[in-house]
Amino acid sequence: MSQALAKAHIMIVITIKATWCSVCRQHLLRIKEQLGDFEKCNVSFLVLSPGSNESVQEVKFNTDFPFPFIPDQNFSIAKKLDLILSLEEIMPAIVILNEDLSIKWMREGRNVLNFGDADLKEYLGCENWI
Repeated sequence: MSQALAKAHIMIVITIKATWCSVCRQHLLRIKEQLGDFEKCNVSFLVLSPGSNESVQEVKFNTDFPFPFIPDQNFSIAKKLDLILSLEEIMPAIVILNEDLSIKWMREGRNVLNFGDADLKEYLGCENWI
């Protein structure tokens, strides 16, 4: 992950459990629908997923989410974020990174009733930005 990007924008990493996770895809679609709100906060997203580059890019194509997707095949990034769920899955989370790429804020977990995007918007306070 790029420190330059984290210095220019509020860097938000969205982790998805696995490329087959339908709730994770729904979450990306929900955030995509709210991008106008998030743009007020000067944010940039990265999506982190286990799986091959091909399967991760398929999720990007199917969701049309307009930010980079990073396949974490060996879980090296998920391990640094302490988000390894199993041998094949990453804990779904929303992570805001500091400029030095340390964790500033994290919301772990996701389900069909609570995606976490409302918590993110509340934390960022984008509606109060000019």
